[in-house]
Amino acid sequence: MEHEHEPDTQAMEQYETTPETKATNPHKNRSNKSAGVILVDPWSSANVYDPSSYRVMVVQQRNSGAWGLPKGHLEKEESLLPAAHRELLEETGIQLGELVEGVDYVPLELQTEQNTSSTSANTHTNHLQIKKIHFFVYILMRRGSSLVHGQYDEKEISAVSWINVCGWFVDGPSQYTAKPQPPRFNRTLSDTSVNILMDICAKTSVHLQQKFGGAGMQQQQQLWVPCTNLF
Repeated sequence: MEHEHEPDTQAMEQYETTPETKATNPHKNRSNKSAGVILVDPWSSANVYDPSSYRVMVVQQRNSGAWGLPKGHLEKEESLLPAAHRELLEETGIQLGELVEGVDYVPLELQTEQNTSSTSANTHTNHLQIKKIHFFVYILMRRGSSLVHGQYDEKEISAVSWINVCGWFVDGPSQYTAKPQPPRFNRTLSDTSVNILMDICAKTSVHLQQKFGGAGMQQQQQLWVPCTNLF
């Protein structure tokens, strides 16, 4: 696997604040903070009891060809959660607001409410940071292939798919599977990031077993036909 080095954010910040470039800088209304969404699909795996077979949604950047989690910079005065949902929509065409929480997806509780600060910029229990990027984690309650998506930003994103973070296998359209090449990954899928994602998958399995029990998980999985690719 190959990991892509992302641009120097400190240099970008300096560029954004210099008087000479302030008038022409297209990102002057953006925050230095970034936010995104982690969508976990446990139902498309061969074994719903095995978190190492779960999949996570990823996008491929058009310019670099690198795969990573859907994320982006906050707009001016935008808060973390709306920014994360907006980036998910722009990069994948999926609008969480059109899905039903508790039916189509559930937030994965990563911390208790007692451990979140009311004075913090974020108080959501499904929040975590990877490489200083704020992510909100959701478990799909249906197969990823059943999601209805709209148009995503094809100027920035060339493909949307799923990755098995334990096997480093990216599902994708036929042009990717017919000519297999070692995929490139950005910092959101670095070795450290993947260890975090594997832990998220393990916690997803615990959550589902507590919610459904063994037999219930099998019944939930059987509600949807098998799939190989997202779109």
